[in-house]
Amino acid sequence: MAAIAIAAFAGLSFRLMTLKTTSPQIALPAFEPFCSTGDSLCLGFADIPFSVSVDCGQEAPELVALVDGQPAPDALSGAYPDYVFSGSFAVGIHELVLQVTDSCGQTAAETLSFEVVDCQAPAPVLYSILTLQLLPNIPATDVNGDGTIDPAAVSVLAGDFVQQAGSDCTVPVVYSIHKTADILNGTDIPQPEQSYMIFTCSDCSYNIPLRIYAWDSAVNPYSVQPDGTLGGRNYSYHGVLVEVRGNMFGICCDWGYDHSLGGEIEMIYGEPVEWSRSDFSAK
Repeated sequence: MAAIAIAAFAGLSFRLMTLKTTSPQIALPAFEPFCSTGDSLCLGFADIPFSVSVDCGQEAPELVALVDGQPAPDALSGAYPDYVFSGSFAVGIHELVLQVTDSCGQTAAETLSFEVVDCQAPAPVLYSILTLQLLPNIPATDVNGDGTIDPAAVSVLAGDFVQQAGSDCTVPVVYSIHKTADILNGTDIPQPEQSYMIFTCSDCSYNIPLRIYAWDSAVNPYSVQPDGTLGGRNYSYHGVLVEVRGNMFGICCDWGYDHSLGGEIEMIYGEPVEWSRSDFSAK
């Protein structure tokens, strides 16, 4: 409010007139969470435009920004009436208070929350190939649920392929393992829970293409999941190979475990048989 007083002198009347003014106004648009990407400090850049209107005084208003209760003078830029609050902030939810004071001393404030979310997928270093040796399954049972009795089997953890986990902004990071062919034909939609895989005699092969998925613990609203839904963990995958070999007991697989013997043939009294040599191999 502003008051104008007119004094009464020499018989003139006295009149007091009050003018009503409006407090400063702050207008903020809607905005989405901000992403943290590619920064080892796990910071994300927030950028929030806003406008201010005042109707008292001719001078530009004074602005103050507080983030999580701490002054942030370097986070404000712009000129009346349009301003921008911006800066780099850690992953999480932050409280922002914007205060405006006009030249008449009137103040206004807006309090809001903004969020920085982790949008960076894990980037582990993996072994490109692992060799597995089938082991006897005693007693023979169906270990993988395909309806076939498995005389030999071996299991491997997705994490066995991880050489270096690397850093991530939202731990823990978990790993899942999948056959590439099953993903491509649609019979396997990767999920973080598939942490291991069982191989049996039917998997005897020099090279089986696999995918190892690395999943962090973030809730990223922009992350498109393998099933097509929007929002969830950040993830990455890498192609690897597994070599499934038979075993020394000859239970299954016609390759993969080699024994060889070689040498000269001798008579029982130690004399070699002329021009004789034999090599034997078993798989």
